[in-house]
Amino acid sequence: MAMKKILLVFTFGIFFSLNLYSQDLQIFNLSQQEFSSNNSILYISLSDIYRISSNPDSSALPLDLLGNDRDTVYPIITLDSNFRALFLACTGLSERHNVYLHDAIQSKTQIIPIHKLKSVAVLSIYYGDYYGSVETYDYQIGFEINPKFVENKMGSFTFIAFGKENPFAEKPLSPLIWEAISPNSDPILQAYLSSDSLIKTSFTNTHRFEIHNLSYYLADIENHMASARKLCVYDQISKNWIFDHNFLEGESASHTPIITSPDTEPNNVYQWTGDFFKNQPTMIFGMQYQSFGCPSFFTLEKNEKEIALNCDNRH
Repeated sequence: MAMKKILLVFTFGIFFSLNLYSQDLQIFNLSQQEFSSNNSILYISLSDIYRISSNPDSSALPLDLLGNDRDTVYPIITLDSNFRALFLACTGLSERHNVYLHDAIQSKTQIIPIHKLKSVAVLSIYYGDYYGSVETYDYQIGFEINPKFVENKMGSFTFIAFGKENPFAEKPLSPLIWEAISPNSDPILQAYLSSDSLIKTSFTNTHRFEIHNLSYYLADIENHMASARKLCVYDQISKNWIFDHNFLEGESASHTPIITSPDTEPNNVYQWTGDFFKNQPTMIFGMQYQSFGCPSFFTLEKNEKEIALNCDNRH
Protein backbone atom coordinates (compact mmCIF):
# COMPACT_ATOMS: atom_id res chain seq x y z
CA MET A 1 0.00 0.00 0.00
CA ALA A 2 1.60 3.25 -1.11
CA MET A 3 1.80 5.76 1.70
CA LYS A 4 0.52 9.27 1.07
CA LYS A 5 1.86 12.35 2.75
CA ILE A 6 0.95 12.44 6.42
CA LEU A 7 -0.75 15.52 7.78
CA LEU A 8 -0.30 16.40 11.43
CA VAL A 9 -2.72 18.77 13.09
CA PHE A 10 -2.62 19.48 16.80
CA THR A 11 -4.43 21.57 19.31
CA PHE A 12 -2.64 24.11 21.43
CA GLY A 13 -2.05 21.55 24.13
CA ILE A 14 -3.14 18.51 25.99
CA PHE A 15 -2.69 17.61 29.59
CA PHE A 16 -2.08 14.15 30.97
CA SER A 17 -2.24 13.61 34.76
CA LEU A 18 -1.65 10.32 36.51
CA ASN A 19 -3.77 11.01 39.58
CA LEU A 20 -3.23 7.45 40.74
CA TYR A 21 0.38 8.26 41.64
CA SER A 22 -0.11 11.97 42.48
CA GLN A 23 2.71 12.85 40.09
CA ASP A 24 3.43 16.26 38.66
CA LEU A 25 1.32 17.05 35.65
CA GLN A 26 2.52 15.57 32.38
CA ILE A 27 1.32 17.35 29.27
CA PHE A 28 0.53 15.85 25.87
CA ASN A 29 -1.00 16.99 22.60
CA LEU A 30 -3.85 15.78 20.42
CA SER A 31 -2.86 14.75 16.90
CA GLN A 32 -4.65 14.07 13.66
CA GLN A 33 -3.09 12.22 10.77
CA GLU A 34 -4.50 11.70 7.29
CA PHE A 35 -3.07 8.81 5.29
CA SER A 36 -5.61 8.95 2.48
CA SER A 37 -9.00 10.51 1.76
CA ASN A 38 -10.75 7.70 3.64
CA ASN A 39 -8.11 6.81 6.20
CA SER A 40 -7.44 9.33 8.96
CA ILE A 41 -7.31 9.24 12.74
CA LEU A 42 -7.62 11.60 15.71
CA TYR A 43 -5.59 10.32 18.64
CA ILE A 44 -3.56 11.03 21.77
CA SER A 45 0.04 9.85 21.66
CA LEU A 46 1.59 8.72 24.95
CA SER A 47 4.90 7.83 23.32
CA ASP A 48 6.80 10.35 25.41
CA ILE A 49 6.14 8.31 28.54
CA TYR A 50 6.17 4.89 26.87
CA ARG A 51 8.52 4.37 23.94
CA ILE A 52 7.46 1.10 22.31
CA SER A 53 9.89 -1.68 23.15
CA SER A 54 11.48 -3.80 20.41
CA ASN A 55 11.64 -6.77 22.79
CA PRO A 56 8.87 -9.27 21.94
CA ASP A 57 8.38 -10.02 25.64
CA SER A 58 7.73 -6.40 26.62
CA SER A 59 6.46 -4.68 23.49
CA ALA A 60 2.88 -3.38 23.50
CA LEU A 61 2.94 -3.55 19.69
CA PRO A 62 2.58 -6.83 17.73
CA LEU A 63 6.05 -7.03 16.19
CA ASP A 64 4.96 -9.56 13.58
CA LEU A 65 3.17 -6.73 11.77
CA LEU A 66 6.47 -4.97 11.11
CA GLY A 67 8.51 -5.80 8.04
CA ASN A 68 10.69 -4.64 5.21
CA ASP A 69 8.06 -4.53 2.46
CA ARG A 70 6.77 -0.97 2.09
CA ASP A 71 3.49 -2.27 0.64
CA THR A 72 2.69 -4.04 3.91
CA VAL A 73 3.19 -1.07 6.25
CA TYR A 74 0.20 -0.65 8.56
CA PRO A 75 -0.54 3.06 9.17
CA ILE A 76 -2.88 2.27 12.10
CA ILE A 77 -2.74 -0.80 14.34
CA THR A 78 -5.53 -1.46 16.86
CA LEU A 79 -4.18 -3.25 19.94
CA ASP A 80 -5.90 -6.42 21.08
CA SER A 81 -6.77 -7.00 24.75
CA ASN A 82 -3.35 -8.46 25.65
CA PHE A 83 -1.32 -5.66 24.08
CA ARG A 84 -3.77 -3.10 25.49
CA ALA A 85 -3.28 -4.48 29.00
CA LEU A 86 0.50 -4.20 28.62
CA PHE A 87 0.19 -0.65 27.30
CA LEU A 88 -1.99 0.40 30.24
CA ALA A 89 0.44 -1.18 32.69
CA CYS A 90 3.38 0.67 31.07
CA THR A 91 1.61 4.03 31.37
CA GLY A 92 0.15 3.55 34.84
CA LEU A 93 -3.43 3.76 33.59
CA SER A 94 -6.37 1.43 34.10
CA GLU A 95 -9.77 0.84 32.58
CA ARG A 96 -11.28 2.58 35.63
CA HIS A 97 -9.70 5.92 34.71
CA ASN A 98 -11.35 8.63 32.67
CA VAL A 99 -10.27 10.99 29.94
CA TYR A 100 -11.12 14.64 30.63
CA LEU A 101 -11.46 16.54 27.37
CA HIS A 102 -11.31 20.17 28.39
CA ASP A 103 -11.87 23.34 26.38
CA ALA A 104 -9.98 25.95 28.39
CA ILE A 105 -11.54 28.90 26.59
CA GLN A 106 -15.08 27.78 27.41
CA SER A 107 -14.12 26.18 30.76
CA LYS A 108 -16.03 23.06 29.73
CA THR A 109 -15.00 19.44 30.23
CA GLN A 110 -16.23 16.26 28.59
CA ILE A 111 -15.59 13.01 30.44
CA ILE A 112 -14.88 9.79 28.52
CA PRO A 113 -14.16 6.48 30.31
CA ILE A 114 -10.92 4.92 29.09
CA HIS A 115 -12.66 1.59 28.53
CA LYS A 116 -14.62 3.26 25.70
CA LEU A 117 -11.47 4.24 23.81
CA LYS A 118 -9.47 2.11 21.39
CA SER A 119 -5.76 1.63 22.04
CA VAL A 120 -3.84 2.22 18.82
CA ALA A 121 -0.37 2.50 17.36
CA VAL A 122 -0.14 5.13 14.62
CA LEU A 123 2.65 5.46 12.09
CA SER A 124 4.58 8.60 13.00
CA ILE A 125 4.60 11.70 10.83
CA TYR A 126 8.39 11.36 10.71
CA TYR A 127 8.28 8.03 8.84
CA GLY A 128 8.59 8.19 5.06
CA ASP A 129 7.95 5.22 2.78
CA TYR A 130 11.33 5.87 1.16
CA TYR A 131 12.92 4.54 4.36
CA GLY A 132 11.83 1.00 3.50
CA SER A 133 11.55 -1.03 6.69
CA VAL A 134 9.37 0.17 9.55
CA GLU A 135 10.43 -0.34 13.16
CA THR A 136 8.76 0.09 16.55
CA TYR A 137 10.29 3.57 16.84
CA ASP A 138 8.28 4.65 13.78
CA TYR A 139 5.01 4.30 15.67
CA GLN A 140 3.26 6.45 18.25
CA ILE A 141 1.10 4.62 20.75
CA GLY A 142 -1.97 5.92 22.52
CA PHE A 143 -5.75 6.27 22.31
CA GLU A 144 -8.00 6.95 19.36
CA ILE A 145 -10.52 9.75 19.91
CA ASN A 146 -13.82 9.56 18.08
CA PRO A 147 -14.39 12.96 16.38
CA LYS A 148 -17.91 13.01 17.83
CA PHE A 149 -16.34 13.65 21.24
CA VAL A 150 -14.79 16.85 19.92
CA GLU A 151 -17.69 19.25 19.62
CA ASN A 152 -17.67 21.79 16.82
CA LYS A 153 -17.84 24.63 19.31
CA MET A 154 -14.72 23.44 21.10
CA GLY A 155 -11.84 25.71 20.20
CA SER A 156 -8.24 24.95 19.35
CA PHE A 157 -7.12 25.65 22.94
CA THR A 158 -7.98 22.18 24.20
CA PHE A 159 -6.44 20.04 26.95
CA ILE A 160 -6.81 16.38 27.88
CA ALA A 161 -6.17 14.69 31.22
CA PHE A 162 -6.33 11.07 32.34
CA GLY A 163 -7.09 9.91 35.85
CA LYS A 164 -9.74 9.36 38.50
CA GLU A 165 -10.41 13.05 39.13
CA ASN A 166 -10.70 16.10 36.94
CA PRO A 167 -7.49 18.13 37.46
CA PHE A 168 -8.69 21.26 35.67
CA ALA A 169 -9.54 24.35 37.68
CA GLU A 170 -12.34 25.14 35.19
CA LYS A 171 -11.86 28.85 35.77
CA PRO A 172 -11.90 31.33 32.86
CA LEU A 173 -8.45 32.00 31.46
CA SER A 174 -7.36 35.45 30.32
CA PRO A 175 -6.10 36.10 26.80
CA LEU A 176 -3.07 38.35 26.80
CA ILE A 177 -4.28 41.42 24.91
CA TRP A 178 -1.38 43.85 25.06
CA GLU A 179 -1.18 47.64 25.14
CA ALA A 180 1.82 49.24 23.46
CA ILE A 181 3.66 51.58 25.85
CA SER A 182 6.85 53.57 26.18
CA PRO A 183 9.11 52.29 28.98
CA ASN A 184 9.63 55.89 30.12
CA SER A 185 5.88 56.35 30.65
CA ASP A 186 5.54 53.57 33.23
CA PRO A 187 7.01 54.26 36.71
CA ILE A 188 7.10 50.57 37.64
CA LEU A 189 9.03 49.66 34.52
CA GLN A 190 11.33 52.66 34.94
CA ALA A 191 12.24 51.48 38.43
CA TYR A 192 12.89 47.98 37.13
CA LEU A 193 15.23 49.18 34.39
CA SER A 194 17.15 51.49 36.70
CA SER A 195 17.66 48.76 39.31
CA ASP A 196 18.96 46.15 36.89
CA SER A 197 22.53 45.96 38.17
CA LEU A 198 23.64 42.82 36.30
CA ILE A 199 23.13 44.13 32.80
CA LYS A 200 21.77 47.36 31.43
CA THR A 201 18.73 46.22 29.50
CA SER A 202 17.29 48.21 26.62
CA PHE A 203 13.59 47.56 25.97
CA THR A 204 12.05 47.99 22.52
CA ASN A 205 8.58 47.14 21.21
CA THR A 206 7.30 47.29 24.79
CA HIS A 207 3.80 46.18 25.82
CA ARG A 208 1.79 45.96 29.05
CA PHE A 209 -1.14 43.83 30.20
CA GLU A 210 -2.90 44.24 33.55
CA ILE A 211 -5.27 41.94 35.37
CA HIS A 212 -6.30 41.90 39.04
CA ASN A 213 -3.17 42.94 40.97
CA LEU A 214 -0.67 41.85 38.32
CA SER A 215 1.12 43.92 35.68
CA TYR A 216 2.66 41.97 32.81
CA TYR A 217 5.42 43.56 30.69
CA LEU A 218 6.61 42.15 27.38
CA ALA A 219 9.46 43.65 25.39
CA ASP A 220 12.16 42.87 22.87
CA ILE A 221 15.60 43.21 24.42
CA GLU A 222 19.06 43.72 23.00
CA ASN A 223 21.06 40.52 23.00
CA HIS A 224 24.22 40.03 20.99
CA MET A 225 23.82 36.25 20.90
CA ALA A 226 20.17 35.85 19.86
CA SER A 227 16.86 37.60 19.39
CA ALA A 228 15.16 37.68 22.78
CA ARG A 229 11.85 38.75 24.28
CA LYS A 230 11.54 39.43 28.00
CA LEU A 231 8.40 38.78 30.02
CA CYS A 232 8.29 40.10 33.58
CA VAL A 233 5.35 40.31 35.98
CA TYR A 234 4.91 42.72 38.88
CA ASP A 235 2.62 42.10 41.88
CA GLN A 236 1.14 45.46 42.86
CA ILE A 237 0.11 44.21 46.33
CA SER A 238 3.44 42.71 47.45
CA LYS A 239 5.39 45.30 45.42
CA ASN A 240 7.59 42.53 44.08
CA TRP A 241 8.58 41.21 40.69
CA ILE A 242 7.27 37.63 40.73
CA PHE A 243 8.34 36.50 37.26
CA ASP A 244 11.22 37.38 34.95
CA HIS A 245 12.09 35.25 31.95
CA ASN A 246 13.90 35.73 28.64
CA PHE A 247 12.49 33.81 25.67
CA LEU A 248 15.22 33.29 23.08
CA GLU A 249 14.41 33.02 19.40
CA GLY A 250 16.46 30.89 17.05
CA GLU A 251 16.39 27.74 14.96
CA SER A 252 14.41 25.81 17.56
CA ALA A 253 11.91 28.46 18.70
CA SER A 254 10.17 31.60 17.49
CA HIS A 255 7.95 34.14 19.24
CA THR A 256 4.17 34.00 18.92
CA PRO A 257 2.42 37.16 17.70
CA ILE A 258 1.62 39.98 20.12
CA ILE A 259 -2.14 40.60 20.03
CA THR A 260 -3.29 44.17 20.75
CA SER A 261 -6.91 44.25 19.55
CA PRO A 262 -9.58 43.50 22.20
CA ASP A 263 -11.88 42.32 19.39
CA THR A 264 -9.61 39.41 18.46
CA GLU A 265 -11.42 36.06 18.40
CA PRO A 266 -10.22 33.86 21.31
CA ASN A 267 -9.10 31.09 18.97
CA ASN A 268 -6.74 33.60 17.32
CA VAL A 269 -5.02 34.53 20.59
CA TYR A 270 -1.77 32.65 21.24
CA GLN A 271 -0.82 33.69 24.78
CA TRP A 272 -2.99 32.91 27.82
CA THR A 273 -2.68 33.20 31.58
CA GLY A 274 -4.68 32.05 34.59
CA ASP A 275 -5.42 29.07 36.80
CA PHE A 276 -5.15 26.09 34.49
CA PHE A 277 -5.18 23.39 37.18
CA LYS A 278 -6.54 22.81 40.65
CA ASN A 279 -4.07 23.49 43.45
CA GLN A 280 -1.54 25.01 41.05
CA PRO A 281 -0.26 28.60 40.84
CA THR A 282 -1.16 30.98 38.05
CA MET A 283 0.56 30.02 34.79
CA ILE A 284 1.27 31.44 31.37
CA PHE A 285 1.35 29.48 28.13
CA GLY A 286 1.79 30.07 24.40
CA MET A 287 4.75 32.44 24.32
CA GLN A 288 6.64 30.56 21.60
CA TYR A 289 6.36 28.17 18.69
CA GLN A 290 8.76 25.23 18.93
CA SER A 291 10.43 23.58 15.92
CA PHE A 292 12.84 21.38 17.86
CA GLY A 293 11.37 20.48 21.21
CA CYS A 294 8.02 21.24 22.80
CA PRO A 295 6.41 24.39 24.26
CA SER A 296 6.15 24.91 28.01
CA PHE A 297 3.95 26.29 30.75
CA PHE A 298 5.57 28.67 33.21
CA THR A 299 4.33 29.32 36.74
CA LEU A 300 4.16 33.00 37.66
CA GLU A 301 6.14 32.86 40.86
CA LYS A 302 9.60 33.80 42.07
CA ASN A 303 10.98 30.29 41.73
CA GLU A 304 9.35 29.66 38.39
CA LYS A 305 8.64 26.08 37.37
CA GLU A 306 8.55 25.06 33.74
CA ILE A 307 6.18 22.28 32.70
CA ALA A 308 7.03 21.07 29.21
CA LEU A 309 4.50 19.71 26.77
CA ASN A 310 5.21 16.13 25.72
CA CYS A 311 4.58 16.57 22.00
CA ASP A 312 6.59 13.63 20.64
CA ASN A 313 8.76 15.98 18.57
CA ARG A 314 11.35 13.57 17.16
CA HIS A 315 13.48 16.08 15.24
